[in-house]
Amino acid sequence: MEQKSNFRRKLIFSTGLSIFILLVSSTASFISIRKLIDASDLVNHTQDVIITANLSYTHVIESQNNMRGYLYTGRESFISDYKNLKVSAKSYLNKVKQATANNPEQQVLIRKLEGEIELFHQYMDDKIAIRQQNLPVPTDDIMEGKARVQTITETFNQILETERKFLNDRSGTAQTYATSSLILIIGAALTAVIVSLYFFSRILQDFSERSRLTKQLREKDIEIGRRIKVISDIAGQVAKGNLSIRVNDAQSDELGSVAGSLNEMAEALQTSFKSVEDSNWNQTGMAQLAAMMMGDKTVRQLSEDVVKFVCNYVTAQYGLLFMAEDGSLYPTSGFAADSDRKPVKIGEGITGQAASSLHPVEICDMIPDEIQIRFALGEVKPTCVVAIPLVDVALE
Repeated sequence: MEQKSNFRRKLIFSTGLSIFILLVSSTASFISIRKLIDASDLVNHTQDVIITANLSYTHVIESQNNMRGYLYTGRESFISDYKNLKVSAKSYLNKVKQATANNPEQQVLIRKLEGEIELFHQYMDDKIAIRQQNLPVPTDDIMEGKARVQTITETFNQILETERKFLNDRSGTAQTYATSSLILIIGAALTAVIVSLYFFSRILQDFSERSRLTKQLREKDIEIGRRIKVISDIAGQVAKGNLSIRVNDAQSDELGSVAGSLNEMAEALQTSFKSVEDSNWNQTGMAQLAAMMMGDKTVRQLSEDVVKFVCNYVTAQYGLLFMAEDGSLYPTSGFAADSDRKPVKIGEGITGQAASSLHPVEICDMIPDEIQIRFALGEVKPTCVVAIPLVDVALE
């Protein structure tokens, strides 16, 4: 009777300790993953600041282009666009200022930039006023505008460089939390394996010492040992990074609870790591695309860079970029596409429907004869076509 009670205490203690280890490791993993998510949110915030700052800079440059267009052509439409771009450039800069309100260094640079942009807009207003009076614009004034743009560009670059430092630091923090989570999981799994093996050996000793027990009791003990071994092996697999493995143990006793907890932990970790990987992939792509779009580029140059980057990043074999004008979509650039491309009316075909609905259109598992794509050296029959509308929406 005493041996039976001792065996029961050991079994309860081993199971309880395993559950305790799993609960502690699960709680610690949750805290670590929560911090990882917070770090990812900070990375997203920094990305938003960089993108908004780039938009403000782009609108300043575009306002200069419209001023030049008016000086060269005298068309009033350039003045209207110029005024709109002045307002939007200041609006984006105010958003950057609000987003970096807790950063004194950035606030100093932004106030400096506000003054530089205000002086630059005053300079352009003066040139427009001269042109409206049909007077010639002095060459020295044009060189002054170039110098002011250079000053604004340098200040913008200082702001962006500071945000990139934040981005690197916060990305490093996120990576640190990801690494610590993995180490914590491995340590907990190893501890669980050691504890399970230790008590498994003690249980086997009890089996040998109590050989006089009935056959039914021996079979029950063997079954308990087998289940502990399964849980130990599964924990070892999880420790090695195989988060897709599961314990097939639906019993409602203590070991079944351990198996269920282990399954839930593995599933939660698999989901969290997959979410983090997807988020990092999206954020990396957005950061690289934003960096690539920086600079004073023509619409054609920018469209070619964008379609080439996107196709390479998503490993697409073919891509076209259309721009809307007068109710039709005109091809401006392509990736692995021939030059003989006709305009598409909005609402017609896959491309036109995506532009009309402002929602992506995806067609996969197509019959090979439905659509053919022409290359310089021949034709190919795709199995999946995706049309995505790109809409210029101001950040809120």
